[in-house]
Amino acid sequence: MKERFLDLWSRIGAEGSGEREFEELYARYTESHRAYHNIWHIEDCLAEFDTAKHLASDPLALEMAIWYHDVIYETDGSADNEKESADLAYSTLVKAGVSEAFAEKVRYLIMATKHETIPEEGDAKLMADIDLATLGQPWEKFNRNRKNIREEYSRIPYENFAAGTRKIFEGFMNKQKRPSIYQTEFFRNKYEVAAETNMNRAMALLG
Repeated sequence: MKERFLDLWSRIGAEGSGEREFEELYARYTESHRAYHNIWHIEDCLAEFDTAKHLASDPLALEMAIWYHDVIYETDGSADNEKESADLAYSTLVKAGVSEAFAEKVRYLIMATKHETIPEEGDAKLMADIDLATLGQPWEKFNRNRKNIREEYSRIPYENFAAGTRKIFEGFMNKQKRPSIYQTEFFRNKYEVAAETNMNRAMALLG
C-alpha cells in the first residue's frame, strides 16, 4: 500500500516523497479504537476504485480522497469526522504544493461520504458508492464488518446502537428519498440487490 500511495503522491505533482504523509495516514488508520474504519477499509475501497476508475473524470482526485476520507475517525462525538478528514486532506495537499483546485476537489469528494444528500457530480457519486460497497459484500464479510463497527461503538448501549443502525439502513432503503442505495449504474448493478438483502437481514437480527 505504501508504494501505491507514494506513486499517487508523485503523479499529482506533490512536493517531497510522500513518505511523511503516508506514515501519518498509516498511524491514524491503525489507531487502537478502529475495528472497521482502518487501513483494511482503505484497501477495500481502493480495490473497488480499481474496478471503476475508468468512470471517473478525475481519477487522481478520487483516489486521493479515498486515502484520506476516514483519516479522522472518533466515535465519541468529539469530531466531525468527514469534515475534519476533508480539511486535513486539503491542508496537507496545499502545503505540498498541489493546486488549490485539486485539493478542493479532494475535500469535496470526501464530504460525499457523509451520505446526508445524494451527490450530483459524477465523481462524488462514485466516491459515495465506493464507501458503501461494504453493504453489498457476501453476508459473512458484511456481518463481520457490522460487528467491527459495533466494536468501535462499544461504549454505546446496544439498544441505542441498534436504533441508530436501523435508522441508517432504513434511510438508505427509503425509496421516496433515495431511489437507490447506489448512485451509479456500475455499482447498482454490482451491489444493489445484495446490499438491500444484507441490510434487511441485519435489521432482523437487531431485535
